[in-house]
Amino acid sequence: MWLVAYLVLVVGVAQSALAGGQAWLAPSRLKPVLLASEWGLFNAANSLVIAGTLLGHPGWVHVGTLVLIAALALFLRGVRHAAAGWPVRVYRMLVVLLGGSALVGVGLTLWRMRS
Repeated sequence: MWLVAYLVLVVGVAQSALAGGQAWLAPSRLKPVLLASEWGLFNAANSLVIAGTLLGHPGWVHVGTLVLIAALALFLRGVRHAAAGWPVRVYRMLVVLLGGSALVGVGLTLWRMRS
């Protein structure tokens, strides 16, 4: 059941919010290589998490989480020159929340493996 929520909230909603927020906040047009890297890493990360979950390979989930953290770092990089204010703070908080929840997910996976 959590996988359905993950697909909708992380893969769908969060990716749209990250990309839309970045497009709105970035003071200039971002380089295509950055955008492609964000998209590729974010989707590869989520593919690893989903495949690792469905196939019972927790190592894939852990690697996927590390790749997701790298993708989130690139999303933060895309707004590093954004004007100060509440919109960029909210965006950065969303990125940190998403990264933190991914790390909690890894912790739950490790806890479940020990049980």
